[in-house]
Amino acid sequence: MKQLIFTGLLIVGNIIGISAQPMTGQRLGKWDNQIYISDVQGRPVRSGYNDVSGNPFIHNEFKVGNIILNTGRQFSGVPVRIDIVTHEVNFMSPNKEEGYLGGAMIKEVSYVDSSLPAMPTFVFRAGLPGIDNHNSNEFYQVLSDGKLVLLKSNIKKVDTRKNELSGEVYKEFVTYNDYYVLQNGTIIRLKRDKEFIQLLMNDKKEMMSKFLSTYKNSIKNEQDLKTIFDKYNM
Repeated sequence: MKQLIFTGLLIVGNIIGISAQPMTGQRLGKWDNQIYISDVQGRPVRSGYNDVSGNPFIHNEFKVGNIILNTGRQFSGVPVRIDIVTHEVNFMSPNKEEGYLGGAMIKEVSYVDSSLPAMPTFVFRAGLPGIDNHNSNEFYQVLSDGKLVLLKSNIKKVDTRKNELSGEVYKEFVTYNDYYVLQNGTIIRLKRDKEFIQLLMNDKKEMMSKFLSTYKNSIKNEQDLKTIFDKYNM
């Protein structure tokens, strides 16, 4: 199979102001004509979703971001999007050729979503311990980083339905989410319960007990979780 060659993309630290910030201490590299898909154990694009409604990505549009490989090599300014059916990173070269890198090769992917008003930074991490039906090659979205890492599992699966009258088969992507916490190298499923979270944060018991008391009824949504974990990780 002919190798896809990446040409002409010179990496700079702050590409037109929208590239996600690189991980501290990592050496920047360039995604240029010396790098082939085979060099990073990637593969060319092959689509198996032609008959499925929707798309397999977290964000369907390419975002300009950073890729950090397990080897420590880092590449900035790469158009990327994450397939959460196969848990691979779909990237694009300057000449519009696409390839894929699997989660087994990647430590982290990050990008700024400039299409949203607050321009939030999205960070996705692989190589974490397996839990439930998740393996170490899957990407987790990092919602809060620090001593306690708040993680979101994003998965899409193909749901198949059949019209009993016409016999027509209809396929669509369905998204499933779960929340986890990485603590001292161990990953655990998060319960959206104040007592459970308080136990996780027991080393800052006084501060977090007072902070959690502001949530009188329940922790309602993802933003509540992020706010609580950001407070702890300050």
